[in-house]
Amino acid sequence: MRPEEFIQYWSERNISTSESRLAARYLKAIEELKTIRSELFGYIRPQKTSKGLIAVFAPEAEQLMSHFEAAEKNLASITGNIEAFLALTNGKPTLDGLVKEKHRLAKILDNAKNAVEAATLRSVRRGAKSKLDAELTKEVQNELAKQDRITDEYGPKLKDIETKIAKAREILSRY
Repeated sequence: MRPEEFIQYWSERNISTSESRLAARYLKAIEELKTIRSELFGYIRPQKTSKGLIAVFAPEAEQLMSHFEAAEKNLASITGNIEAFLALTNGKPTLDGLVKEKHRLAKILDNAKNAVEAATLRSVRRGAKSKLDAELTKEVQNELAKQDRITDEYGPKLKDIETKIAKAREILSRY
């Protein structure tokens, strides 16, 4: 998704989210730039040269140039933030996909932990004298090995998703 598609997506929705505020800020920056540009055109005056008439800005236009340059920088900054947000969310206009993936991965890790706990309890019920004795049973050892594999596979993915969410929220917090 390109920034223009992001803006269109949020322009079509009538809800207030951090993402929609980012899109609204972009639209406001565009309008501000257009206003300053049209004011600058009001300072264009014809000037006669040896080759004919040329358009030049009146000296009063100087003070508007700093506003124009600031507005351009603001728009570029907002556009950059939209692009960074879209890169973090894999081109999606919301954080929803990342949040769902985070919950899915966390559930996989929790299920593995719960399986170990359930196997430990079963071993205690079957006659293991303590939790430590139960952890030495084959069933619990298998569940622990399975938990380690799942943690090794999904743990880094979960941390990556959490990092992306934090960075995306940091971008959105500016708006």
